[in-house]
Amino acid sequence: MLPKRTLVFPVDSIDIPKTVLVYEKSQVPKIAPFTVRLGLHRSDLCVFRRLDSLPVPLVTSVTRLMDRVVDCCEDIPLLLEALFETDTDAGPRMANQMSAKACLCDTPNTQLRDAMPSGLFMPVGRRDLLQPIAQIDAIADCAEDVGVLLTLRTYVVPGPMNDGLRDLIGEGMATVRITAEMVSNVDVLLASGFSGPIAAEILDLIKRLGAQEHRADKRQDRGSKLLFQQEGVMSPEGIFMWNKVLNRIGDLANHAENVGGRVRLFLAR
Repeated sequence: MLPKRTLVFPVDSIDIPKTVLVYEKSQVPKIAPFTVRLGLHRSDLCVFRRLDSLPVPLVTSVTRLMDRVVDCCEDIPLLLEALFETDTDAGPRMANQMSAKACLCDTPNTQLRDAMPSGLFMPVGRRDLLQPIAQIDAIADCAEDVGVLLTLRTYVVPGPMNDGLRDLIGEGMATVRITAEMVSNVDVLLASGFSGPIAAEILDLIKRLGAQEHRADKRQDRGSKLLFQQEGVMSPEGIFMWNKVLNRIGDLANHAENVGGRVRLFLAR
C-alpha cells in the first residue's frame, strides 16, 4: 500500500472530488494506471482519480465493443455460403442482420467517447486510446460493407473462386479473433502498469496478429488472381464488384492488425 498524506487546501483554492487519492510524488511511478491525473498542486504531491469511477468503465466498454464486432463479422462466412447456394432469400436477410449488429457497435463506441476525460491527464494519451477504438469500430463497418455489396446485384460465383473466398474469409476471421483475444486482456495489462508477464503475452499476440494478417493478405492476392483469370467469362461489372468485395474482406484483417499496432504503442512508452 502506498503511503498517503492528509492534505488541507484552502476552500477557494481547489475543489477535490471524493474519489481522489493523494500520494507522495516519489511514489507516482508505482501507482497502477487505473488513475487520471487531476493536477499537481504542490511540488512534492500529486492528486489522482480512479478511471473506474467514471460513468462508463472504459475497459469494459472496449471489451463489449470488440465482442459485438466479432459477432457482426461471424455472419460473413454464413452470407457467403448462402451466396454459393444461390439462396436469394437468406442473403438480404443476413445482410440486414449484419447492418443491425454494426449499428449496435455504435452504442459502446459512443459511450467510450462520451466518458473519455478531455480536460484531465491520463497515463495513456487520449488520442492514443481513441485510435484503437476507431480501428475496432472500422472492423464492424467493413463487415457491414461486405453485406451491403453482396446484396447490390445478382452475383455469379465461378467454381474456381469458391475455395479461394472461403480461405480468404477464414484467414480474415482468424485475424479478428486474435485481436479479440488481445483486447480481452487489456484490463489486465492496465492493472499491471503495462509491464510484466501480461505485457509479454500481449506482445506475442501482436506478433501473431501481424503474421496472421500477412496470411490474409496472401489469400487476398490469390483470390484476386483467380478473379482476374475469369476475364472473358464474367462481365466487367461482375469482376469490378467482386474485386470490391475482396478488398473489403481484406480490410477486416488490416483494421484488426491496426488495433494491435496501437496497443503496441502503449507498451513502447
